[in-house]
Amino acid sequence: GDMPYERMQNSQEVPYPIMSETTMSILKSFTGLKLKTKLVTGFGFVIALAVAISACAYYGMVTLDQNTKKLYEKDLIGISLLRQLNRDVNIIGRSLNRAVLSVNADDQEGFQKAMEGAEAAKKSLKEKYELVRPTIIRPELRAKLDSIAKLIDDYVAAVDLVAKTVKGEDGVKQAYKIISSKTYQDALGNLSAMIREVSE
Repeated sequence: GDMPYERMQNSQEVPYPIMSETTMSILKSFTGLKLKTKLVTGFGFVIALAVAISACAYYGMVTLDQNTKKLYEKDLIGISLLRQLNRDVNIIGRSLNRAVLSVNADDQEGFQKAMEGAEAAKKSLKEKYELVRPTIIRPELRAKLDSIAKLIDDYVAAVDLVAKTVKGEDGVKQAYKIISSKTYQDALGNLSAMIREVSE
């Protein structure tokens, strides 16, 4: 029969992987090095690998720290803006009360000034709400924040109704009737309570 060498020559399969000339050259060069040189080279490679791993780990920690700070800063900005929303709600309430008192005192200039203050606060309220939305990241707060939009609309509608009513017949009495009503008080109370809940 054929000798093993001859069978290998006749076979189309390659029994061992063929290494490139460059790889062979590197292996021969490494094999020819002294033991001390081999140890130093191997140790240097291990150190380089450790440095690379440490650098990657450090970069990951720095990135994580920066992202955490950004989230924390966003939360702080959002909470600050939310507290300003409550301030605007309080300004609207005070301005509306002054407007009704001005009508009762037949002070047209005082009424106009009070309503201008209420309108400015309403505009600020809506603008700050839009500013605060991108700053709230946590899902449990996002859902509550989304519900504030409708509460703002409900309160503003109640305020507008008072402002419209106070200038009509028996306006002061009817305006105070609306302000003391459950609908108005619920609109105000629900909005203030939700803002506090999200901001605390």
